[in-house]
Amino acid sequence: MDHKKQTLVILLNLGSTRSPTPHDVGQYLTEFLMDPMVIDRPWFWRFLLVRGLIVPFRKKKTAQAYSSIWTPQGSPLIFLTKELAEGLSQKMGEQYHVDWVMRYGQPHLKEKIIEWEKKTWKEIIFVPLYPHLTKSSFGTAETLFKKFQHRLQGPVKIVKPFFSHAAYINALTQHIKSYYIPGKQNHLLFSFHSLPVRHLTEINSVCANESSCCIPLNEKNKNCYRAQCFATAQSVAQKLQLPPENWSVSFQSRLGREPWLTPATPQEMHLLIKKGVANLFVHSPSFIVDGLETLEELEIRAKKDFESAPSRTFTFIPCLNSNPQWIDALKQIILSHENEAQ
Repeated sequence: MDHKKQTLVILLNLGSTRSPTPHDVGQYLTEFLMDPMVIDRPWFWRFLLVRGLIVPFRKKKTAQAYSSIWTPQGSPLIFLTKELAEGLSQKMGEQYHVDWVMRYGQPHLKEKIIEWEKKTWKEIIFVPLYPHLTKSSFGTAETLFKKFQHRLQGPVKIVKPFFSHAAYINALTQHIKSYYIPGKQNHLLFSFHSLPVRHLTEINSVCANESSCCIPLNEKNKNCYRAQCFATAQSVAQKLQLPPENWSVSFQSRLGREPWLTPATPQEMHLLIKKGVANLFVHSPSFIVDGLETLEELEIRAKKDFESAPSRTFTFIPCLNSNPQWIDALKQIILSHENEAQ
């Protein structure tokens, strides 16, 4: 195959520690949290916070969390991302070269660039695996890629957040439908990754961190992460024909003491218990591939919390991972960007 006729497709995911040991977890957390787009504080204060407080006190506990989900294949996020890339490669065909990297950890973008820059490509399509727009996920991925893209030979396109793309919504709906069982005491909870409220007010000074300013999606809030999350959840709920009382939105993975997005997932779960929900189904559309935040935080800890009473059941709905319908949808998303002028 003449590589000049190939399109390079780069999938980027968050990343993972190399092993579930405190040492490796500490290195990973340091790289992740020292990113100024993740903790947006002056370097000196970020250094003190990360190296002096967060990493020394969290690396052992986080290593235990990683150990609870570690597999013979290693980190789930790593091998599941690899499986997704391999499935997409088969679907895209020989005219495309599909590769994958991590924002933090290995394989890192700056190392793969050395391999890619040796060839001339018909086109380069960069795909951050983040459906929703935040500076701490999509923003930092785009910034990193733009730092190196000048070394690549070929026109570049970046796939923007696809939270409302019809192919993504359809794949997500069908995936959830294969797990969710309708019922009066059954509830579907969309648990999105949380953010400091400050990240939203930087974009929209009138952000109220409540549904009144997030629904519906409009010109004023279209770039708001929280509004995009509600838009995704609402689209899926409508396709599933769920009444309002049978689904809700929450936000997980809070870090630090400053105000974060609400409602928080643990509080929402307790509220649902008070409302009489007996069977809870939970999915996190923030993540395309399962990792620590879904497998340990939801499938293990949240499940244990909800099922503390024998009359309740908790069903964890995995991420899309390498679901064939999702691979078809991702191909559509990539091709729709390929055909757009940029």
